[in-house]
Amino acid sequence: MFVLANCNYDQNVDLELKKIDEKSYIEGNFNNIKYRGSQHDHPVNFLVIESVDSQTISFKNAQEAPFYIMEVVYETGIQHEESNVAELVKSFGTKKSMTIMKNTEIHGRLKSTVTVIDSKTQIIPPVNKNAESPLDSFLLEDIFSPEVLTHFESLDIEDIRLQKEMSPFNHKDKVRFLLADALVKVLKFKYYTRDMLESTPYEIIMELFIDDIDHRRIGKLARDRLLIILYILLLQIEGGVIETRIIPSFNMGHKEVIQLFKVLGCIYNERKKEVKWLYKPKESNKLIL
Repeated sequence: MFVLANCNYDQNVDLELKKIDEKSYIEGNFNNIKYRGSQHDHPVNFLVIESVDSQTISFKNAQEAPFYIMEVVYETGIQHEESNVAELVKSFGTKKSMTIMKNTEIHGRLKSTVTVIDSKTQIIPPVNKNAESPLDSFLLEDIFSPEVLTHFESLDIEDIRLQKEMSPFNHKDKVRFLLADALVKVLKFKYYTRDMLESTPYEIIMELFIDDIDHRRIGKLARDRLLIILYILLLQIEGGVIETRIIPSFNMGHKEVIQLFKVLGCIYNERKKEVKWLYKPKESNKLIL
């Protein structure tokens, strides 16, 4: 038995308990996103006790339940048997594929029939521990540099040729709106270069991903980080509720888009066709398993 904090899964997730260097971890995989929990001390002791009957509980065999805080990570251990090298390059990015290609034969197949590719990164920005509501979970200054924020504050929205995807959204919060507009513009690109936004009002936003550009591409993890930031901004702009029909999806499937919102602590209302920000990412409802 254990207690998980930062959990608001609406479906069952298989969890695995691991012990590494005398430390305990819990891992679970859901919709290609891996969740990892590490054990933490807590000022409150959690106990698992027996119920003798509907009126009585017994502490005789009480057991202490360790407390785990869950985080979202990408951690993939994918086995590729006889994978085509070109497909690996396309899927995992050139930096990784260069290592893989050293192990290839002339006909373009892997020398080893099985290659394990492993990567991990936190895809959400730092969470504001003092947040009183989900809308306060992420501060602009924790995501963007002071230079970026100062620049976007100086922009005049009337001088910007806005992306059509932003037309349904409220633009009263100018800075967040223009930051979101810039990210929409970036995410619509198929190929990336270091000067792609040169001499445009949004050139400074390149600092978010310029180091991830490799052979005119950015990897999936870098792209997902940009998507997460965009969706945070849109949620804040719209007060925590967004109709799914207006969410920019960039050719992603419906389930994939919804899952990214769930990572942030949102729920999906299928009847209303909307996502709603109900939980703070680090302080969601607690679940005893």
